[in-house]
Amino acid sequence: MSRFRRRGFYITQMLAMLPLIAAVFTLALTLTTKSMRWQAREQRLMSDEATMRDLVRRIRSDVRTADKAAVESRETGAELQLVSKRGIITYSASGQRVVRTAQTDNTAETRYVWTLELARVGFAIEHMDAAPGLVWTTFTTISPVDHGPRLERRLAAAATIGCGGAS
Repeated sequence: MSRFRRRGFYITQMLAMLPLIAAVFTLALTLTTKSMRWQAREQRLMSDEATMRDLVRRIRSDVRTADKAAVESRETGAELQLVSKRGIITYSASGQRVVRTAQTDNTAETRYVWTLELARVGFAIEHMDAAPGLVWTTFTTISPVDHGPRLERRLAAAATIGCGGAS
């Protein structure tokens, strides 16, 4: 009688490998999901940072041309009002949205809206002795983290009221 050797796997070998394959597949899927979540979160942060830069640039430009500035806190957010010879410019921040409204004497009211996904905006005025003062724009970004405490970042930018071209 000749014996021949069969090629392949026994059913018990296959059944022993199935849990290992399932574990590797589950681990790979979990890592891919977390990676995609972090990538989406980073894209939202980068988008918010670009919006913050644009907003700060615009506020600084308006504050430099203003003669007076006032901040009013409300339940829904803060409002910055800038008065100049050209008219009144108002920045209203409520939640993650900032609305700029410009009202000049000889033109119609113009509005521009910035929307932030992860940041909140606030305004403050710091008065100095004889100087006109500083307008502070503050951003608070709260990033949720999977485990542990939330990550909170703060950014502040200032501009001198009525200084013309320099701050």
